[in-house]
Amino acid sequence: MLHANDGRIAVGIGMAFLFRLIGFLNHEKLWWPLGGIIVFTVVLWRHRDPQSASILLGGSALAFVGPYFFRQAVIRRYGKTKAALVFGAAVLAVLVLATRLFGDGPSGELSFGVYSAFCVGVLFWSASDPMFEMMRWLAFPTEWGRLPDEIHLFDRRRLAWPSRRNAVDCCLFRFRFDDKWSYGIVGPLTFALFDQDFDGKSPEEIYAAYAEWYDRAGVGKLIEKTIDREVERQIEKFG
Repeated sequence: MLHANDGRIAVGIGMAFLFRLIGFLNHEKLWWPLGGIIVFTVVLWRHRDPQSASILLGGSALAFVGPYFFRQAVIRRYGKTKAALVFGAAVLAVLVLATRLFGDGPSGELSFGVYSAFCVGVLFWSASDPMFEMMRWLAFPTEWGRLPDEIHLFDRRRLAWPSRRNAVDCCLFRFRFDDKWSYGIVGPLTFALFDQDFDGKSPEEIYAAYAEWYDRAGVGKLIEKTIDREVERQIEKFG
């Protein structure tokens, strides 16, 4: 039976987490999941006979490349595939539990490691990805109140905005509700200007429009005041 403290599985899951994290920091470049395949395979190879090579390669590919293509499917047709995603997550949970309780020998051990690594990659991505931040904002009751029918990354770059001193990561998303396409930003704040038509505009022009709105609406000053009040509250609390 598989033991939870099995060193090989711990290393495999740890490697999965590390390479998924590096992939997020580099905006989900496919090279990092591919690198994870190689490392994961080498780590487990040391504890397996050569005949298991094909199984290891296939399993590690599922663990590392799987979340990448999973992401591509989700962000393109999220609203249409929500039920399928819930069902898939339930199936994965059952597989992890089954291999943990009933898996015996190399196959059960390998299956548990692969399913666990895949789940770690997907869960960590869904909790940290800027696209999910944009989708959560759009689904808020005061905005659209539901998830977009389609959404994809339009542009990503580091901009010295709004402070013009410290550069921050800004992601520009293009999304669709019914037949209407709009743009939203995740960066120093998460927002979308629904009343403006950005079709045919370059990323630079769209960023400039958001920066102008930010300054004109006094959002920056409001955020600064909120931060100052929170800092003062923490100083008073911890003295």
